This record gives sequence, C-alpha cells and structure tokens, in this order.
Amino acid sequence: TTASEMASALHFTLPPERLYPAFNAVDQALALRGAGKLGADGGPMRLHIVNAVWAERTYTFCGDYLDTLALNYGAAVNLVDFISAFEPARQTINAWVAARTEDKIQNLLHQGSVNGSTRLVLTDAVYFNAAWNSPFDPNKTGDGAFTLLDNSTMPAKFMNQTLPSARALQGPNCVAVSLPYQDDRLTLMLVFPDAGQFSQVESSLDEAALADVVGRLTSQPVNLSLPRFKVETDASLAILLATLGMTSAFNPDVS
Repeated sequence: TTASEMASALHFTLPPERLYPAFNAVDQALALRGAGKLGADGGPMRLHIVNAVWAERTYTFCGDYLDTLALNYGAAVNLVDFISAFEPARQTINAWVAARTEDKIQNLLHQGSVNGSTRLVLTDAVYFNAAWNSPFDPNKTGDGAFTLLDNSTMPAKFMNQTLPSARALQGPNCVAVSLPYQDDRLTLMLVFPDAGQFSQVESSLDEAALADVVGRLTSQPVNLSLPRFKVETDASLAILLATLGMTSAFNPDVS
C-alpha cells in the first residue's frame, strides 16, 4: 500500500527495476553539466546532488535495499545513535550537508527536528555554482530601493546589465527573461509580474503556464536590474506528501 501511494503521489509510472536505473541515469546526466565551464568564484562549475540515509544504529536493513541505494542513488546508510544521542546525530547530519554544499546549507535540521523516537532520516542536498554566460558588470552594481507588494520599499544591492540579445517575453501581465549560465543548458528563468498582478501571476504559474512562457520567449534587447537576494523556507514534507495521498508512510498506526 505504501509503495502504491508513493508511486501515485510522485507520478512514478515505471516498475522498480526500471525506475531506479532511470533516476541513476538522470543523476549521471546532471553530473556532466558544466564540464569545462567556470563557477561564479572562478573555480570550476559545480552541480552537486548528494543523498544519504541516516539510520538508528540498532536497526538492520535488507541487503537489496542497501544495494539499490548505493548503485542507483549514490547514497550510503550511515548508522547513528538516535535513541540516546539524537542531538549529536543531528549535528553530524548538518555537518555532512554543510560540507557538501560548501557551507551554504548549515542548519538543514533545526533543533527539535530529531528526537529519541527518530529512526531514519533521508537527506538530499543540491549545490550549484556557475558563472553567467553574460556576466553582470561589477561597475554597474549599486544600491537601490526594492519595492515590496505593499508598495513600501527596502534598500537592496542591484546587479545591472544591458543585454543586446536575450530570450525574453512581454506578456499580458508580466515580463520574463531567461539568463543562461556558461553551460547554456542551465538557465535562470525570471518572471516579473506587472504592478498589482503578483497574486494573479503567482496563482496561474503552473507547469503548463511556465512551459507556455518558455515557448514564447524571443531574442530581444533587455535592460536588466536584479536585486541580490537570499531565500530560505521551511516546509513539512510529511504534510505535503500526505496531502498528495502518501498517508500510510506517516501514519503511526500502520506498521
């Protein structure tokens, strides 16, 4: 039942013997992105996708499960003491994630997220560092005012550049532009709602709408002013996945 719910919620259509190698193939293809290209810091471009399983050390696991993790997901099972030393275990997990994201993600598991009843933790981290195909001019970076949804403003540092040709779109209630990295198979897609249209654009921007935007991009001159920004958010995947129909995995009454 759990397997069926997971397949339905995550739209898996392949049988396990084909699904796991398919994920492995995607992982290998992504690992080749940026080969020979530069990162934003002048080093090589990096796209790291890392997975790990952290398990209570008194538990044992089926050999087939361990083989599947290692062969198709590059993931090891790390044994820790969740029962009597859950806080050191949490710190160990966080240190592992930080090391593999060059310290960009330093506190993936917040205090209290792991306790003495924890038996298994799955961690997945993505780290991306790439140079722009058309770099921003450092001489055109400056302070400015960013306008919030309530029309108030806050100070921000803006990156500015004039692109003689970029893939962009002037839509009915937004503008969009695609900014490629040095490996132009990877791009940053920016969608800017018109004033007063944020909620409408946000609520309508599903997979089909985004695909439509991408399909209508054309090459044109673009003057771009982009604030530097950092985004952090917390969400309970248990709640989200249960909403999608994956309930058995999070039901304490189901063994």
